Formats: sequence, C-alpha cells, structure tokens
Amino acid sequence: MAGTGRLGLLALLALWLGGCATLPDHVERLPSSAEDGSGTALCNIVDHVLPGDPLLTVSGFRLLPTGGFALDARLALAARAKRTLDVQYYLIANDETGVQFLAALKDAALRGVRVRILLDDFYTSGEDSMLEGLAAYPNVEIRLFNPMPLGRGSTATRLLMSLGELARVNRRMHNKLFIADNCMAISGGRNIANEYFTRAGTNSFVDLDVLSAGPVVKTLSSVFDTYWMSDVVYPLFSIDAPPRDPLAAQREFDHDVDSIRPDARGRKRALAASQQKAPSAELGVTPLDDDDVVKPAESTQAPLAATDPLGHRPVSEDLESGDMELHQAIAEVLADSPQKAAGLNSTTLKGTVTLDIDEEIAQARSEILIVSPYLVPGKTAMANIRDAIARGVKITIVTNSLAASDAPIVYVGYRRDRMQLLRLGVTIYELSPQIASARVKLGDFRSQLGRLHAKAVMIDGRRIFVGSMNMDGRSGHENTETGIILESQTFAAELKELIDRDIELGSYRVRLNKEGSLVWVSHIAGHEQIVHEEPGVSFFEKAYLDMLAPFAPESLL
Repeated sequence: MAGTGRLGLLALLALWLGGCATLPDHVERLPSSAEDGSGTALCNIVDHVLPGDPLLTVSGFRLLPTGGFALDARLALAARAKRTLDVQYYLIANDETGVQFLAALKDAALRGVRVRILLDDFYTSGEDSMLEGLAAYPNVEIRLFNPMPLGRGSTATRLLMSLGELARVNRRMHNKLFIADNCMAISGGRNIANEYFTRAGTNSFVDLDVLSAGPVVKTLSSVFDTYWMSDVVYPLFSIDAPPRDPLAAQREFDHDVDSIRPDARGRKRALAASQQKAPSAELGVTPLDDDDVVKPAESTQAPLAATDPLGHRPVSEDLESGDMELHQAIAEVLADSPQKAAGLNSTTLKGTVTLDIDEEIAQARSEILIVSPYLVPGKTAMANIRDAIARGVKITIVTNSLAASDAPIVYVGYRRDRMQLLRLGVTIYELSPQIASARVKLGDFRSQLGRLHAKAVMIDGRRIFVGSMNMDGRSGHENTETGIILESQTFAAELKELIDRDIELGSYRVRLNKEGSLVWVSHIAGHEQIVHEEPGVSFFEKAYLDMLAPFAPESLL
C-alpha cells in the first residue's frame, strides 16, 4: 500500500508539473519571409561565378571539411551580408565559438541586416540572459523550437517541470542552416560550439558542411521560412519576458561576450573603425573593399592553412577577391516538416529525410558509403542493406567506436546490429581517439581527431547526401532533419577522399575472426594491431551499457 501511495503522489506531481509547463496560447508570430538579395555584394559574386541557368537547376557548392575553414566561412558571410541572415541551429553554445558567432550576428544587425535566429530550446538552458540581450538589439529576432517554458535555469529543472509533456519535449529540431542574403548558405552537420570547429583539443569532432550558392539557396530559405512561421516555434519573448531596459540588456550581452572572447577588444576596435567610415556603394564582381565589410575579429583558433584538404582557399579570401571556386551540381534539398514535433512520425517514416535516404540505399547499384556518428539502422535500412548486398553492392559504414561516442547509450542499438552487418558482408570502420593520439605521439600530426560527427551518404560514386540526419531512430521518428543531395561525381570523389583519410588516420576496422568473434584491427607505423575487446573503454563502462541495453528502445536511440 505504501508503494502504491508513493506512485499515486508521483503521478499527481507529474500531472501538476505537466500542467505548469503548458505552452502559451494565442502567441503572435509576426510574419516574415526570405528577402531578395539581388544586387548585394554576395549575390553579385554568385552571379559572376555561376553561369546563367534559365531553368534554375544548377547551383554551386563546396564541401567544408575542416573546423577552421567552416567557421571562417560562417563569419565571413556574416561580415559581408547586406540584407538578411537566417540562422537555424540545434545548438549554439555559450563558449568561445558560440559568443563569437552571436557577436558577428549582432554586428551585422547594427549595420542594418535583418537577423532571424531559430534555435532548438533544449540546449539553451542558462542562456536566456544572453539571448535576451542579443534580441534587444534592433533588427534581431529570436524564436525557439518546441520550448520548455518553466524551470529555464537548467536542463534538469526544465525536464522536471515538463514531466507531464515528456513525449513532446523529446522531439527536437536537429537542423543546421545558415543563409546570407538569400544567395549563399551553409548546411550540414555542425552545431555552433568549440568541439565542432577544432577548438576543443582531442574532444573536437570530424564533421562536414556544404557551402551552397545559387538557386538552391532559395529552396533552403523556403525551408527556413516554413519553420519560422510554424506553430511549434515561439518568439523568445513569449517564453521569457522582454527586458525592462533594452539598453541594459544589450550591455549585459556585450559584457558576457567580452568575458568569454579573448579577442573581444580587437572586435570592438574593428567595429568602431568600420562605423567611422562612410558607407560604400554595392560592389559588383570586383574585390570587396574594406569599407564594405566589418572584418571578422581575430580568433584564438590556430591560423588557417593556405588551403583545406581539398585544395580550397578560405572562403573569406575568396570573398575578398570577388571570386569563388565552386563546383556546379544538380541538387535536391531534403527537409522534415516542423510538424514532426507533434509526433506525426512516431510510428512511420513517411515524409522524412530518413525515408528519402533509405530509398537512395534501396536504389544503389554498385557502392554505398554511410557515414554516421550514431548508427542504429532499424528494420527498413537493414532490409535495404540486405537487398543491396544480394545485388552485389559494396557497402562501407564509418561510425564511432564506443570510446569515441559522446552518446554511449546509442551504441547499444548499434551493437545489436553490428554482428549481423558484418555477417552480411558490410565493411565497418570505427573512429578511435586512441589511434589518433597514438599517431600524434609518433609525430604524425595530420589528424588529432578521433570522434565523428559528420553525417553523409555516397551512392554509386555519383550521388552524395550531406546533412544533419543520423542513421538512427531519433532522426527517423523524433528529431527534425535537413540535408542536400548532390548529383556529382566530383563531390562523390571528394567525400570518399575525405573519409578514406579519416579511416587511415584514426579508425579500427571491425572484423569477424575465424571463430566468428569480433576483433578490431588497426595499422600504426606499419604494424598491424588486433584488439579482441571494445577498445579504449573500461570493464565498468561496458558493464554499464550491458545493464542499460534491455531498457533502451530502438526508436529513441
């Protein structure tokens, strides 16, 4: 009876807390949409680089494989935008990279650029003051996807105050999208935090973005607008009360930025200098003049190399020259509906990015490369993989080792399928921080990264997908996702080159030995090493996962 009473009290508490967490009704969402950027410096460069395409079927693209170049691209576009910046992310952290990024958006707003920021609300815990300060500036509006309105000081209190709505708050916006003047965009796997831009030492991620230019950006803007006006998205000040003193909120934002960014003083000097100069006319395809742009402040990040691993200069240098190296391709934008947050895909994959990629796998004829940090294929993908193997398709999967994963519980689902995948004939590589560290100790500094966050698929050496979608149940049923499919042998070859490099420098190949048991094989300094247990983790870590395994539903992994 005592146990029953406690359960009853917990149920009442959950109902009470759930009622407290109800989202506000009758929220005013001022309508806005993507604007035409024609005539801006960025759009003029696009017009110069890309030939006229009356059917609007071909756009220009560039892969952004390294953190430093990917951050440079975002800051360069923010500094050169003239009319609009549309920003959509799962996470913007309160760290050096996050505040540098937000400060760049503020600087753009002060130049008159309209800045719309759409954030998933799960990781904004403790950031309300900073977001309120940024939103207090003119030309900035911030909205939150599927917010948790109470207990906002920490993730724990938010979840506690949302006990009655856990099914709702479990559904998150995993999209990553950055659009400048509606003519250049960056999408892919990176959130905005130190570890995604090689600023977190050995905790940094291997990740991948795509820079897009041309007609495809209009489609990406349409996706952003659909989310921006969705009824599952709430203006920041409908969840948090607007600051009583906007100027004080702005000063607090600047103080927060200065306390985290070592380069804040340099940024202030750059901004002050730019504001003293007379505004210049819009430029055509000639090099961008210093008067036309607030240059990104110096960063504590290591200086960029002359070129990235694919031979491209930094985007900032390209923009300064008034020219860009882009490869042309036909592209298809994939995007989940924001209404996925209402649970519309809790039992089916219909209409999702996951289903689109499953269908790509089902149509493969010769080769499939799957890159996913969190890998729980599920019944549909496993059936497609089995059918592809039967057709003679070569399949390679690159994912995280248990030691590399920042979400070990997801590894439970992958571990369930791994043996079956190997028996089918799938080649599996697992990235390992131990191998990357061992290479550094031997003087090989080409890669210090042993953790994967990139999400990509290559089909038949001619089609690639790069986006936010993991091959797991969360991406299929709970999170919203976006991505781009490029029809291009050039990009397929580049993706394969990048992944082969990561495999060589920091991965185990997982195999079955003669007895049918798992082994992990690596090659360092010309020597083969074979490990017979999950490498890089303790007995207790493995035992903990064994204990959790029966309670980990595949749809939530």
